[in-house]
Amino acid sequence: MAHRPTSRRTRAVGALCLAAALSLTSTARSHSNGEVVATEPQGIRTSPGVPAPGILIERDAAADAAIRDAVEAAGNQDFDRALALYRSAAELAPERGVPALARFLELTERDDELAALLDACRDAGSAIPHLAGARALAAAGRRDDAIALLSPDPRIRDGENPAGTLFLARLFAQENRSEERQLLLLEATLAAEDSAAAFLLWRELFAGAKDTILSQPELLLSAMGRGLRSGDLDESTLVAMLDETAQDLQMRGDYFDSRDVLLAEAPRHGAGAVLFATRLLNREERHDEALAYLERHIDSLRQSPLKVVADDLRGELMRQNGHLADFRNDLERRARQASGRTAVRLNMEAARIALAQNDDEGAERALARIDGADVPADLEREFRLARLLAATRAQNVERLVDIYPETVAGSREEDIELYHHVIFTNILDTDSHHAIESRIRESFARADPPPPVLWRLAAGAALAARRKPNELEALYQWASRSNGDTVAVESLARVSGELAAELAAAPEGALAVSPDEVGKTVRIAEQALCEVIRRRPWEPNAYVSLLALEEARGADDPALKVIEAARLDLAGDRQAETVAFVLATNGYPGAALRLYDGFLKADPSNMSVRMNRASCLTRLDRWDEAIEFYRTLLAKGYRGEPWHVHETVGRLWEIGKHLDREEETVQWFRDAPANVRGDWGMTIVEDFGSLAAHQGRMEIAAEFLGRIADESADPDVRARAYLRLVKGHADAGDGDSAIEVLARAEKDLAGWPEQIADLKIQRAELLIAENRQGDAVRLLVAAAESDPSDAFLADALHRAAQIEQELDRHDRALALYRAFLDSPSRSFVRRRHAEEQIAAMGAAR
Repeated sequence: MAHRPTSRRTRAVGALCLAAALSLTSTARSHSNGEVVATEPQGIRTSPGVPAPGILIERDAAADAAIRDAVEAAGNQDFDRALALYRSAAELAPERGVPALARFLELTERDDELAALLDACRDAGSAIPHLAGARALAAAGRRDDAIALLSPDPRIRDGENPAGTLFLARLFAQENRSEERQLLLLEATLAAEDSAAAFLLWRELFAGAKDTILSQPELLLSAMGRGLRSGDLDESTLVAMLDETAQDLQMRGDYFDSRDVLLAEAPRHGAGAVLFATRLLNREERHDEALAYLERHIDSLRQSPLKVVADDLRGELMRQNGHLADFRNDLERRARQASGRTAVRLNMEAARIALAQNDDEGAERALARIDGADVPADLEREFRLARLLAATRAQNVERLVDIYPETVAGSREEDIELYHHVIFTNILDTDSHHAIESRIRESFARADPPPPVLWRLAAGAALAARRKPNELEALYQWASRSNGDTVAVESLARVSGELAAELAAAPEGALAVSPDEVGKTVRIAEQALCEVIRRRPWEPNAYVSLLALEEARGADDPALKVIEAARLDLAGDRQAETVAFVLATNGYPGAALRLYDGFLKADPSNMSVRMNRASCLTRLDRWDEAIEFYRTLLAKGYRGEPWHVHETVGRLWEIGKHLDREEETVQWFRDAPANVRGDWGMTIVEDFGSLAAHQGRMEIAAEFLGRIADESADPDVRARAYLRLVKGHADAGDGDSAIEVLARAEKDLAGWPEQIADLKIQRAELLIAENRQGDAVRLLVAAAESDPSDAFLADALHRAAQIEQELDRHDRALALYRAFLDSPSRSFVRRRHAEEQIAAMGAAR
C-alpha cells in the first residue's frame, strides 16, 4: 500500500509543493551529465556518455512538464501521482528533478524515502550529478554534506562548472567560511577558460569579498583582467560593473595609496584592468589625465574584445576635455568601420557634434548615413530632432516637408510640440511660416494628397504666424483625415477647447466672427473633448477643459455636464475618482462629494479616496467632519500602520490655523502619544515640531522637538530634533538661540561622538555667519579629529582651510589643506581644489 501523509501539514502540501518546485527548479539551470536517478538506491541507473545538446534540451523540457503536472497533482491531493511524476522528472533531468523530489518527500513526511535519496545524493559514487545532489542536500538543511559532495570536483575550481562553483561559494557564505569562499571564487576566476563564466565568477567574487580583494591591488587587477575579457558581454553591464567596483574602492580610506599601484600595474593585466584604471581617474574628474592614460595604452586595447568599450570611453573623455574636432573625426572613422546599431549610434553622435559646431552640412551627411537603418528606441527622439534641426537651420522648407511625416510618425503630442519648437524657433521669419502652411494646403488640394499628419505641421505654422483660426482648421483636418488618430483628437481637443471657451465667454458684439462660427467652434470642441474622455477616461485634462467650456457657455449645471460626458463610456471606479477630483478642485465640491461617497460604497477601505473626500469637506466648510477624520486617521492609522503622517499632520494644522483654533490643535498634538494606537505617537510629535520649525513658529517647535530630544532613546532621533531646532532658529535670524541649542545638544549627546561631530559642523557654520571664524575653525578641526577614519568628517578640514585662506592666513591654510589630503575624504572635487590651492600658495611664496 502506498504511504499516505497523516499529519496536519498535509493540508497545505499542495501550495507548499508549488512554491518549492518553482523556487528549486528556477535555480537549477546546469545540464545533466547524462546520468539519471530514481528514488530508491537500487533504482539508480546510468546511461553512458554525454547526450547531444538537443537531447538535453528535450529532457529539460520534459522534466519541467513533469514537475508542473506533479504540482497540480499535489494540489489535488493525489500524492501518489505527484510522487511518480517527481521521480520521472528526477530521472529525466536530475538538476531540476532531484531537488524538487527531495522537497516533496520532506513536505509529505516520507522520511525513509527522503533519507535514502539524500544518502544517494551524498554518495559521490552515485549516478546523481554532484550539483543536483548538493542542491537537494542543501534544501534539506544538510549543507556540510552538500559541501563535501561538491568540493572534490576539479571542475568546480578550474571554472569549467561555474554553476557548481557559485553554488558551493554560496554554501561557504551560509556557513560563514568567507576565506574559503573567496579563495574558491578567485581560483575559479583565474582558471576559467570561458570568458562569460569568468565574468560571472568575478562578479560573485566582488559581491561578497570586496573588503579583502579591494585591499590587494595586484589581486584586484589579476581577477579583473580575467573577468573582463569577453567582447560578447553587454557593454552597459560591463561599464556598470567597472564603476561599481571603482566606487567600492573609492569608499575606502586607503584608496589613494592603492590607486597609484593600480595605475602603474594595470597594463600588465590586460584590457579590462586598463579600462578600470582609466575609469578611476575619470570618476575623480581628472578627465585630461584619464584621456592621456588611455591614449598611452589604446593600441593594446584595440586588439581586445573590449575595443568598443575602450573607444566609447575615449570619445567620452575627448568630449569632456573639449576636443570636439578630434572626437568627431574619430566617430566618423569608427562609423565607417561599424555596422548595424553601432553605426547608427556613432553617426548620431557625429551629427550631434556637427550641430554643436554649427556644421549643418556635416550633420546632414551623418544623418543621411542613418536613413533607413534600425534606430534604437533610446535614440529615436534625438534622431528625429536632429533631422528637423538640420533642415530648419538650413531654411530648407522642401526638405522639412518631405521628412516631417516620417519624423513625427507615432510621436506623442508633447513630442510633436518639441519638434515644432525646434522648427519654428529656427525658422524666424513669418514669410517662411506662411510658405510652409501654403505648401501643405496646396499639396492637399491635389488629387493624391500627402500624409494627413502634414496638417499638424500646417497648424504649427499657423500658430507661429499667430493665425488661430487657421491652426484650428488644420487640426480639424488632421483629426478628420487620420481616421480618428488619438494624438490628432487630443491636439484638436486641447486647442479647440481653449478657443471655444474664450469665444463663448466673450460679450455679445465683441467678436468679429459670426455666432454661427462661434457655435461651430464650440461644437467641435465639445465633440473632441468628449471623444478624448471616451478614449482616456482616467486623465483629468479633458474634464477640466470641458468644465471650463460649459461654464463659459453658461450651462445650468456644468458639473452635471461633465459627469454625463464621463458616462459616454462605462465609468469605472478610477474614472469616477478622476472626475470627482476635477470637480472638487475646480469649484464643485458638492458634486465631487456625491461621487466620492458612491465610490466608497463599493470600496469603503480606499484611503486615498477618503483623504480626497476629507479635503472636499473643507471646501464645503464642513470643518468638524474633516477634523474628526484626520484625528482618527492619526490616532488609529490604516490597518494598524501609520498613514501619511506628515501630510495628515499638515492638513490638521492648516485647518486649526484657518479656524483660529491653534491652541486646541496644539493640545491635540501634545496629547498624541497618550491617544495614538501603536508606537508612532512620538513620530507625530516630531513631525509637528519639524513643521512648526519650518514655519518659523519656534515657541511651538521648541516644545515639541525639545520633547523628542528629552524622551527619545535613539541618539540619531535626538540629534535630528536638535538640528531642526537649530535650523529653525537660524532661519529666523536668532543665532544666539541656535548656538544655545547646539551647546545643549553637545552636552546631551556626549556619549555619541558621531552625532556630536555633526553638531559641531553645524555650529561652525553659525559661527561663520556671526564673523567668528576663529572659533569656527577650531570646531571644524575638532570635529575632524574626533574620528580620523570618518570620510564625511574629514571634509571639515577642507572647510577650515578655506576659512583660513579667506582670512589670508596662508600658513594655517596650507597645513589644513595638507592634513585634508592625508585624510580619508572621498570628495575628489575637494581634493583637486586642495591640490590646486597648495600649488598656488606655494608658487606665491
